Amino acid sequence: MDASKRNANALHERVNALYKAAITHFSNIFNLTPEDDDDADSNNNGAPRDATDYAAVAHKELAIRVQATALIRTLQDLSTLIRDLQELWLFGGLDTLTDPADDAAMRAKALGIAALVEVLAKTKMGGGGGGTGVGVGEWKEGKRVEGADGR
Repeated sequence: MDASKRNANALHERVNALYKAAITHFSNIFNLTPEDDDDADSNNNGAPRDATDYAAVAHKELAIRVQATALIRTLQDLSTLIRDLQELWLFGGLDTLTDPADDAAMRAKALGIAALVEVLAKTKMGGGGGGTGVGVGEWKEGKRVEGADGR
């Protein structure tokens, strides 16, 4: 799938277009079938139309076949879209759960946790606890802030 078609708007537009096409073709098939009220021809003083008019029957058959073929093609495209969405989801190209703002917040939290782990590691290595290591309060937003003791 083209990278420009992987965003939400393009996918929504593709789904909407396929939906509209399927509904249109399906309703066109039913519009081509005769209804009970259409049996009387207004030009023939209410008498039933000749059902053996080969040209009319052939024309309707062709129109129904064209619409049925178009409906089948639309449904094949829908199946292709479903397969593309499955591949995107499976291989990580379709990210439906995260928001870009969440990504920035998660990155900030990860930096904060990394800073705390570094502080703990330095405290343990700095001389057994007794206040000789770097204090936790000296770290802010993943960066070391100079403390009162000048470290």
